[in-house]
Amino acid sequence: MKKIYSIVFVLGSALVSFQCSSSDSKPSVDQTLTTQVVNDFATLVANPEYNDLKAKTALLYDQTQALADAVAALPLQFREVLVLRELEDLSYKEIARVADVPIGTVMSRLARARALLQRSPLLHAVAENISGSER
Repeated sequence: MKKIYSIVFVLGSALVSFQCSSSDSKPSVDQTLTTQVVNDFATLVANPEYNDLKAKTALLYDQTQALADAVAALPLQFREVLVLRELEDLSYKEIARVADVPIGTVMSRLARARALLQRSPLLHAVAENISGSER
């Protein structure tokens, strides 16, 4: 990730110096905006809170990916009701109609899906990484 930021910074600096050297007149709006973007980026990267934010963003991404993987690993019948309830916000009655099953089956499948997620090794691995990094 640092390499990408370094490349962006170098390219931005090169672009500013190229634009400035190719023009004898005062800086154009493009030159001024490019210079401002490079300066803002440099200020952001130099800010100590940036690394904390970057770490939190990476952790959130890992958690989200682990949850998506755990949901994808559920058997179809459980994944279907879980997605319809939690993501599509359908009522039990609506889920029963869509899945063409009795409402009691919807409730049962939803409970099983949630229980399977709670026992998911994918989610436990992420939770262990979080607790390990907070020590």
